[in-house]
Amino acid sequence: GTSTVNGTLQLNNGGSVDLQNTAVLAYGASSTLRYNNGTSIAAGNEWPATASPANVALLAAGTKVTLTSNRTVASVLTLAEGSIITSGNTLSVSSTSAGAVVRTNGYVDGNLQRAVAAGASTVAFPIGDASNYTPVSLAFAAGNTAGNVTIRTDVPGVPPAAGPVPTGSAISQTK
Repeated sequence: GTSTVNGTLQLNNGGSVDLQNTAVLAYGASSTLRYNNGTSIAAGNEWPATASPANVALLAAGTKVTLTSNRTVASVLTLAEGSIITSGNTLSVSSTSAGAVVRTNGYVDGNLQRAVAAGASTVAFPIGDASNYTPVSLAFAAGNTAGNVTIRTDVPGVPPAAGPVPTGSAISQTK
């Protein structure tokens, strides 16, 4: 069967979600998943790849959530502390709202996709790698069409898997 979270599910230190008898966890339209554990955890039953929570929050210092597949946050991603490690997967924030990503001290280590509204806007990407917070902010002029942009931080000095090695900005113009 399916268990639906219509409010908030919070994982505290040592917490996990164990779904017995192959039950499936789903989230309602305004639901929130909070990681308040201060430890490393692989995203599992608590954050399904489909029927995901509308809002996800990392609250405790030291919290590291590693994605096991692509995940989407439909409304608000709150990065108060810790990091989400995408491990080659992509974390997508599908809301174009200016407040769709709220950051205090956390960030995404890996691929972060943001939805961009048509028209003029500035979109923040709180990204970094295992050691550094290296944010990116993109300003779009009036007249652009809506779409998605994916950004990640790569370790300097490591050549890309394909395309020319970028110089200076570390941005590959072939992607």
